[in-house]
Amino acid sequence: MAGSIGITPDQFWGLTPYELHLYAQGVGEKRDRDMSALAWMQANLINVHIGKGRKVRAEQLYRSRDAAPEFLDAASFNAYMRKRKGEED
Repeated sequence: MAGSIGITPDQFWGLTPYELHLYAQGVGEKRDRDMSALAWMQANLINVHIGKGRKVRAEQLYRSRDAAPEFLDAASFNAYMRKRKGEED
């Protein structure tokens, strides 16, 4: 398999534009589900270390394309964690 959507060139050229759209949409939805699951796991790992009464929610780490137009990037996440660490000190 080749390409970012996981199909071979022969499969690609055999698709109609509408079928390609549906296929790419399905790949995007799977990516959102996978990223949401990873964000949930990461939030749980972070919450073990930041203390009681403070919680990081998975939605703060990743928002699906349907939920919001943007998601938290690494720089924003690091700034967020520095701010929280400063609150602890």
